[in-house]
Amino acid sequence: MLEDKGDIRLLYQTIQELDSSIGLNRNSTNAVSLIFVEMDLRYSVFEEIQGAFLKYLAHRNIEEIKYLDLIDIINNALPKDRELSYLILNKIIIGFANHYYPELQQLANSIISEEGHTIYKHFNPNNIDD
Repeated sequence: MLEDKGDIRLLYQTIQELDSSIGLNRNSTNAVSLIFVEMDLRYSVFEEIQGAFLKYLAHRNIEEIKYLDLIDIINNALPKDRELSYLILNKIIIGFANHYYPELQQLANSIISEEGHTIYKHFNPNNIDD
């Protein structure tokens, strides 16, 4: 079984390869827990975020769900010495929307749309000033 860090690394690599083979991309998080593994975050952080999302969503309708509230939930669950980029924070929200909380799907779609617009705006050769 898994006896050392090399074995665990091999298992992690296997999961990444499987995720990639079923279509992992920046907008479709096939395994939200893989993000936590990639970021070297413990299962307790995953559980804390999942529980906080559940409590937050229990008292709100879809129109009341705020992006910054979810970002705060994630950031508050992180160890004090950790900080995640907005790309990773967005992937976590999208992942939870895809796998646990469908009520987040509308917000996840907005995140994906906004990221796509930003990429187009900043990386389309027609938009580069001479």
